[in-house]
Amino acid sequence: MLRKRALIESVHDFLKNTCQIQHTRHRS
Repeated sequence: MLRKRALIESVHDFLKNTCQIQHTRHRS
């Protein structure tokens, strides 16, 4: 269960970073 939570957190961070990258790219 702890490992599953870590996986979810890593995926969440990945998606958040991807959204920020796309937003910055679209902005510039």
